[in-house]
Amino acid sequence: MKHLSLVALALCLSACGSSKQAEPPLAKLPAQIPPSHCRIIGTIVSIDPTRSTNPQDPCSKAPCKAKVKITRVLGYGSGFSATLAEGKEVEMTFAFTLAPTTKDLFPNLVARYKGLKEGDSFQADVQSSLKLGDDKPSLTVMAYEVQ
Repeated sequence: MKHLSLVALALCLSACGSSKQAEPPLAKLPAQIPPSHCRIIGTIVSIDPTRSTNPQDPCSKAPCKAKVKITRVLGYGSGFSATLAEGKEVEMTFAFTLAPTTKDLFPNLVARYKGLKEGDSFQADVQSSLKLGDDKPSLTVMAYEVQ
């Protein structure tokens, strides 16, 4: 009887204490590098404060572009069209902004990102795309983990 009371008390405490909704987990990079992506370790050198003029764009509420110093190139997925070299500084656009993810910015996003500031190191999957008329590909960070 004593054990049953302890179990009931433990269940009540865990149920009563869990009324606060758990935060979604931080996003994780997939085990394999996706096609058209390169996995890097980089450092934020500077953040471009320019915002989008489209109020529906998360980049109107938080910065999305930064100059990144490539610390290390970990590998390439098939079809990656850019050349990234260690020590090189390149401009990158962050698909989920440089700010911590919130329900205000991304109401349907399950995973969350911690956010990045100048001097932060991170590991990322960077997508390369070449737009018609451009001579160099644009680089977009699709997912990252803070180091």
